[in-house]
Amino acid sequence: MNLLPALLLSSVLILVSLHAEVNAATVPDAPSGLTVTAVSPTQINLFWSTPNDGQSSITGYKIEYRVGSGSYSVLVSNTASTSTTYSHTGLTSDQTYTYHVYAINSIGTSASSSEVSATPTSTSSGTNPGSPTGLTAVPASPTQVNLSWNAPSNNGGYQITGYRIEYRVGSSFLHHSGVKHWKFVNNLFAYWTYHRPSLHLPCIHNYLIWNQRAAID
Repeated sequence: MNLLPALLLSSVLILVSLHAEVNAATVPDAPSGLTVTAVSPTQINLFWSTPNDGQSSITGYKIEYRVGSGSYSVLVSNTASTSTTYSHTGLTSDQTYTYHVYAINSIGTSASSSEVSATPTSTSSGTNPGSPTGLTAVPASPTQVNLSWNAPSNNGGYQITGYRIEYRVGSSFLHHSGVKHWKFVNNLFAYWTYHRPSLHLPCIHNYLIWNQRAAID
């Protein structure tokens, strides 16, 4: 029995299958969660969430805007960055600016995000972020507690750059020279964890989480 034709056919089918898998990448999904905040009379900060990349890494974002009821113009054709923040400066106060954002990968450009608007005024300014939510403290060992929490939904118009953690043992906050025990945690993920080792047992440890923020360029 001649198996050569069958082997050749199998090889061709495998190559076709591999080629199809290699070419399965698509343009990314549209960015989601776009928010815009006027942080001064002449500046609006934009934030959005990273979409599904279509099996090809996102390489940048395209941002368009319009003033009032005018037509959209390109603010930046490709940020050439995976950062999901952008600062639009040099604006005119009391004008309404509307934005949408596209994601870019090696295959092409996504559909646009939903459009969102903001109107800078003479009194526009950033604010403190909202409180983190969903704080949990889980004992990991006799001497370690693991903390987890969620980023606040309101960042005050600026990127959150870190968190301050305060803790107490029993019913009173610890003090050293009149200063409460606290520790900064610098991280930029939307879901946060912190591990505190070297605890002394048995005792009850209580925690508070605070935000830090900073302007984006």
